[in-house]
Amino acid sequence: MPDIRDLIPKPPPPVHGAGGLRLVGTKTIMPEPMAKSSPDTQQDGFPGKPGTNGTNGTNGTNGTNGTNGADGAKGDKGDTGEPGVKGDKGDQGDPGAQGEQGIQGPPGDKTAIVEAGDSGIVKLFCMEAPVAMFFDVMTFEVSNPGVEIDIDATYLATVEPETLQVICTPDRPLMIGARIVNREGVYRIKVGIMDGDRCHATALLFGVRNGNMGRRFEPATRQQMESNTAFWNQSKTFQPVTP
Repeated sequence: MPDIRDLIPKPPPPVHGAGGLRLVGTKTIMPEPMAKSSPDTQQDGFPGKPGTNGTNGTNGTNGTNGTNGADGAKGDKGDTGEPGVKGDKGDQGDPGAQGEQGIQGPPGDKTAIVEAGDSGIVKLFCMEAPVAMFFDVMTFEVSNPGVEIDIDATYLATVEPETLQVICTPDRPLMIGARIVNREGVYRIKVGIMDGDRCHATALLFGVRNGNMGRRFEPATRQQMESNTAFWNQSKTFQPVTP
């Protein structure tokens, strides 16, 4: 009968690894301490303790900066901010340069400004004519067949007598006529009526101003026109002095 110990598998032979370790099967068995070596017989001993860490190396140089990235997309517009506090008023600026003179305006009207009852204060415009003339108004009574009326001596002294003319109207409908007569240098109005006993009449006298015979639409210069306009315009800017 065979021996039962012969039936048990034998382990593989030991394999020596680094540092004198022996590998048996799948287990690591630490080697037995070796005898102290002599100068004649030197053998490897157990590994020593780890050495101390070495000193740190010097830092490397900094790398170059990278290139700038592309601009990002424009963001949305922000909300409007609250109004700021009102600042103090600035100093008065210097006066501006004088502007150019404007174009001469049209001649002003010649007026008389008077009170007109319930209509208030109104303007009456002066009569203009191509000939310098003075006027006078007379009223008188006429009896049939007619009368001669004296002309005011003061008025006669302001006109050329030979230029005198008259327009006459009665106070009621009837035939009436009038003309200027010269009785040895005395100028009078002769008035006659054709029917009726008597009436009241009004006569409008007009004659050329003394020294203006033959003057009609007399020409003038622009300077004269502007001076005349400036004279009449003075009335528009006149400020009466309050006593």
